[in-house]
Amino acid sequence: MNVRDILMRWRNRPRGSLLAQVSWLIIGVMLVSTISYGLWYEARIARTNRYATEEQAQTFARTLASAAAPALVTRDAGALESLLMNLRQFPHARQLAVFDPNGKPRAVVNLAESGATSLDYDLGVQTPPTDIAVKLMRVNDGQTGLIEVWAPVEIGVLAGWTRVRIDLQGEAQLRAVVWQQAVFSALLTTALTVLALYLFLRLRLKPVAQCAAFAERLASDPGATLEVNARSREVALLQTSLNDASLYLRQQYETINER
Repeated sequence: MNVRDILMRWRNRPRGSLLAQVSWLIIGVMLVSTISYGLWYEARIARTNRYATEEQAQTFARTLASAAAPALVTRDAGALESLLMNLRQFPHARQLAVFDPNGKPRAVVNLAESGATSLDYDLGVQTPPTDIAVKLMRVNDGQTGLIEVWAPVEIGVLAGWTRVRIDLQGEAQLRAVVWQQAVFSALLTTALTVLALYLFLRLRLKPVAQCAAFAERLASDPGATLEVNARSREVALLQTSLNDASLYLRQQYETINER
């Protein structure tokens, strides 16, 4: 036996029952499709959440700028600090700050992930945007870092700036939740589909097993007929063919006996 024959025999070898093959096929298709949908849905949710976070941060920075205008005009640092402390509950905020037109801090509040709040008196002079408009920027890698929004405080002239820094950990947590839901949905859907398919095919393939058993007895009992509950056209055709073969085989035996 040469290598070609060995390869042909390996290629044509039995590969398990039809039920097992179909089950593995369905498992693969379901997992690939569900994971692909999970990737697409995660990207969509991430974009939507990022856009919503940026919009909320810009609106909050504008609101803070409007509220800080009177205290900036009077240079009331205590009023600015009280204002920032009152607004510290903004979701995922990490720093709220008010600056003069040149970027010198007037009041700065740092917010830790644990919820602790502290006034920052050591923050040096910052560089505000060159354009007098709301400016959104990303800090670090933009994925698990921060976004910061500068908003001008205007009272006819530029009176100062407000800056809001927002942590993007909320987005990472949302992605993790989406992935958990996608994996759970994939496993549950695949399990239910395979179970339903197993029960369905087991019922539908039972007549095929009866036809196989009838074919094995055909040589010892020519002329016998097979009666099965054929619920599909293919099984009914197989039953008719086996019955025709059994009758033909009996005729051949009778002809041989007469000769």
